Amino acid sequence: RPIGVSDEFYKKGKAGCGHSNLAMGRGGLLGAVDMWMFDSDRRNIDRLGHRRWVINPSTKQVGFGTFGKFSAHWSLDRARGKSTPDFDYVAYPCPGYQPMRFFKSRWAWCVSLNPKKYAAPAKGTAKATIRPAGFKFEKSPQPLELDYQNVSNAGFGVKYCIIFRPRTLPMAPGARYWVEISGIKTKAGEDAKLEYIVEFVP
Repeated sequence: RPIGVSDEFYKKGKAGCGHSNLAMGRGGLLGAVDMWMFDSDRRNIDRLGHRRWVINPSTKQVGFGTFGKFSAHWSLDRARGKSTPDFDYVAYPCPGYQPMRFFKSRWAWCVSLNPKKYAAPAKGTAKATIRPAGFKFEKSPQPLELDYQNVSNAGFGVKYCIIFRPRTLPMAPGARYWVEISGIKTKAGEDAKLEYIVEFVP
């Protein structure tokens, strides 16, 4: 507890930090959000914990704070409870149109599966494939080479998460990609597969 800080204020600050994504840098809150969504450095890519809290669909209460070069995002929240949308999965970049200013070529991709619908994915079994898609959404026979793949079933946001990243990702307005997730099972133990398209837009 810093000198001059009351016990009451210190306890609130400690609780806030303990329930938040934290960042240190010169970019303020905007830069901090980019850092949490990037999460693809070697210390974080194996779990993408900050990002998964940001895009957690069961979040209800959110708060942001900044002081000097420090920023916080009240994120460890599942207050929606039973009112959480009945989703199949949460992916980033998102299915459909993805603004290029919110995603860069060296950022990891991720798909988090709803634990109410899917069994825990297994590392080495759950596989992701990214294929370029043509003007008529036809799939390229040659997928992009991945330089990273992992599965994290830790309790960050939605706990079943498949993480992957292409070695190179050509990005331009209108660039389309088919994403396929295989080697996963439903909660009932049946084989499952996910497919969706991401199109980058200005």
